[in-house]
Amino acid sequence: SGNVVVWRERRPSISAEPVRPTVSLEANSDSVAATELKEVLESWAQADRNAVLGHVGERTRWIDDSMANHPLGVARGAQEIGQALEARWEMIDRGPDGLASDLEIREIRETQFGDRSIVTFDLISKYRGTHASTEYAFVSQIWTETNDKKQLESSFIATRRQPFDR
Repeated sequence: SGNVVVWRERRPSISAEPVRPTVSLEANSDSVAATELKEVLESWAQADRNAVLGHVGERTRWIDDSMANHPLGVARGAQEIGQALEARWEMIDRGPDGLASDLEIREIRETQFGDRSIVTFDLISKYRGTHASTEYAFVSQIWTETNDKKQLESSFIATRRQPFDR
Protein backbone atom coordinates (compact mmCIF):
# COMPACT_ATOMS: atom_id res chain seq x y z
CA SER A 1 0.00 0.00 0.00
CA GLY A 2 3.00 2.27 0.28
CA ASN A 3 2.37 3.07 3.94
CA VAL A 4 5.39 2.85 6.20
CA VAL A 5 4.95 1.93 9.85
CA VAL A 6 7.84 2.20 12.26
CA TRP A 7 7.74 0.78 15.77
CA ARG A 8 10.21 2.24 18.19
CA GLU A 9 10.96 1.03 21.67
CA ARG A 10 12.57 3.63 23.89
CA ARG A 11 14.92 2.07 26.39
CA PRO A 12 16.51 4.49 28.82
CA SER A 13 20.29 4.57 28.94
CA ILE A 14 21.95 3.94 32.27
CA SER A 15 25.36 5.56 32.61
CA ALA A 16 28.11 4.43 34.95
CA GLU A 17 29.29 8.07 35.01
CA PRO A 18 27.57 10.77 37.12
CA VAL A 19 24.90 12.72 35.22
CA ARG A 20 24.70 15.60 37.72
CA PRO A 21 20.99 16.50 37.80
CA THR A 22 20.19 20.13 38.63
CA VAL A 23 17.19 22.01 40.02
CA SER A 24 16.90 25.77 39.68
CA LEU A 25 14.43 28.42 40.82
CA GLU A 26 13.73 31.59 38.89
CA ALA A 27 15.56 34.58 40.34
CA ASN A 28 12.56 36.14 42.15
CA SER A 29 11.47 32.96 43.97
CA ASP A 30 11.58 34.03 47.60
CA SER A 31 8.37 32.26 48.63
CA VAL A 32 8.31 30.11 51.75
CA ALA A 33 7.30 27.19 49.53
CA ALA A 34 10.36 27.59 47.28
CA THR A 35 12.71 25.91 49.76
CA GLU A 36 10.42 22.88 50.22
CA LEU A 37 9.78 22.58 46.47
CA LYS A 38 13.46 22.71 45.62
CA GLU A 39 14.25 20.09 48.26
CA VAL A 40 11.57 17.69 47.00
CA LEU A 41 12.50 18.18 43.34
CA GLU A 42 16.21 17.75 44.07
CA SER A 43 15.36 14.43 45.74
CA TRP A 44 13.20 13.52 42.72
CA ALA A 45 16.00 14.41 40.25
CA GLN A 46 18.46 12.36 42.31
CA ALA A 47 15.98 9.44 42.18
CA ASP A 48 16.14 9.30 45.97
CA ARG A 49 12.97 7.46 46.93
CA ASN A 50 13.42 7.80 50.69
CA ALA A 51 14.08 11.55 50.55
CA VAL A 52 10.95 12.19 48.45
CA LEU A 53 8.85 9.93 50.66
CA GLY A 54 10.06 11.87 53.71
CA HIS A 55 7.66 14.60 52.55
CA VAL A 56 4.57 12.41 52.11
CA GLY A 57 2.17 10.63 54.43
CA GLU A 58 -0.06 7.58 54.17
CA ARG A 59 -2.95 9.70 52.87
CA THR A 60 -0.94 11.74 50.36
CA ARG A 61 -2.21 11.60 46.76
CA TRP A 62 0.24 11.80 43.85
CA ILE A 63 -1.01 12.22 40.28
CA ASP A 64 1.58 12.53 37.50
CA ASP A 65 0.47 13.09 33.91
CA SER A 66 3.45 15.18 32.89
CA MET A 67 5.40 13.02 30.47
CA ALA A 68 4.21 12.87 26.89
CA ASN A 69 3.47 9.36 25.60
CA HIS A 70 3.80 7.81 29.05
CA PRO A 71 1.07 6.41 31.25
CA LEU A 72 -0.69 8.43 33.89
CA GLY A 73 0.73 7.74 37.34
CA VAL A 74 -1.76 7.76 40.20
CA ALA A 75 -0.78 6.73 43.71
CA ARG A 76 -1.85 7.18 47.32
CA GLY A 77 0.30 6.71 50.38
CA ALA A 78 4.04 6.26 50.72
CA GLN A 79 4.22 2.69 49.41
CA GLU A 80 2.22 3.36 46.21
CA ILE A 81 3.93 6.70 45.62
CA GLY A 82 7.34 5.05 45.99
CA GLN A 83 6.40 2.46 43.37
CA ALA A 84 5.01 5.15 41.03
CA LEU A 85 8.20 7.21 41.37
CA GLU A 86 10.43 4.26 40.58
CA ALA A 87 8.29 3.33 37.57
CA ARG A 88 8.62 6.92 36.26
CA TRP A 89 12.38 7.04 36.92
CA GLU A 90 12.89 3.80 34.99
CA MET A 91 11.66 5.62 31.85
CA ILE A 92 14.36 8.32 32.05
CA ASP A 93 18.08 8.22 31.15
CA ARG A 94 20.04 8.17 34.39
CA GLY A 95 23.32 7.61 36.16
CA PRO A 96 24.43 6.65 39.68
CA ASP A 97 23.62 10.13 41.03
CA GLY A 98 20.12 10.40 39.58
CA LEU A 99 18.32 11.36 36.40
CA ALA A 100 20.01 12.99 33.41
CA SER A 101 17.88 16.09 33.83
CA ASP A 102 17.79 19.79 34.58
CA LEU A 103 14.62 21.00 36.29
CA GLU A 104 13.46 24.62 36.38
CA ILE A 105 10.80 25.84 38.82
CA ARG A 106 9.01 28.98 37.60
CA GLU A 107 6.01 31.13 38.50
CA ILE A 108 5.55 29.90 42.08
CA ARG A 109 2.20 30.96 43.54
CA GLU A 110 1.23 30.22 47.13
CA THR A 111 -2.07 30.70 48.96
CA GLN A 112 -2.45 30.01 52.69
CA PHE A 113 -5.65 28.71 54.24
CA GLY A 114 -5.44 27.61 57.85
CA ASP A 115 -2.73 25.01 58.37
CA ARG A 116 -2.61 24.29 54.63
CA SER A 117 -1.20 26.04 51.62
CA ILE A 118 -1.87 25.57 47.94
CA VAL A 119 1.28 25.94 45.87
CA THR A 120 1.25 26.04 42.07
CA PHE A 121 4.19 26.41 39.71
CA ASP A 122 5.44 25.67 36.23
CA LEU A 123 8.05 22.94 35.92
CA ILE A 124 10.36 22.62 32.93
CA SER A 125 12.15 19.27 32.73
CA LYS A 126 15.06 19.19 30.32
CA TYR A 127 16.16 15.60 29.89
CA ARG A 128 19.70 14.99 28.68
CA GLY A 129 21.33 11.85 27.40
CA THR A 130 20.40 9.49 24.61
CA HIS A 131 16.74 10.54 24.69
CA ALA A 132 17.01 14.31 25.05
CA SER A 133 13.68 16.11 25.33
CA THR A 134 11.96 18.93 27.16
CA GLU A 135 8.70 18.53 29.06
CA TYR A 136 6.58 21.42 30.34
CA ALA A 137 4.31 20.78 33.30
CA PHE A 138 1.90 22.64 35.56
CA VAL A 139 2.11 21.49 39.18
CA SER A 140 -0.48 22.06 41.89
CA GLN A 141 0.24 20.88 45.42
CA ILE A 142 -1.39 21.10 48.83
CA TRP A 143 1.00 21.25 51.76
CA THR A 144 -0.07 20.88 55.38
CA GLU A 145 1.83 21.76 58.52
CA THR A 146 1.72 19.47 61.52
CA ASN A 147 4.08 19.61 64.49
CA ASP A 148 6.16 22.32 62.75
CA LYS A 149 6.80 20.02 59.79
CA LYS A 150 5.48 20.61 56.27
CA GLN A 151 4.08 17.55 54.56
CA LEU A 152 2.78 17.09 51.06
CA GLU A 153 -0.92 16.23 51.15
CA SER A 154 -1.61 16.22 47.41
CA SER A 155 0.42 16.66 44.23
CA PHE A 156 -1.01 17.01 40.73
CA ILE A 157 1.41 17.24 37.79
CA ALA A 158 0.00 17.74 34.30
CA THR A 159 1.44 18.40 30.87
CA ARG A 160 1.33 22.12 30.14
CA ARG A 161 0.32 23.18 26.67
CA GLN A 162 2.81 25.43 24.97
CA PRO A 163 1.53 28.55 23.22
CA PHE A 164 2.09 28.60 19.50
CA ASP A 165 1.38 31.18 16.84
CA ARG A 166 -0.38 29.10 14.19
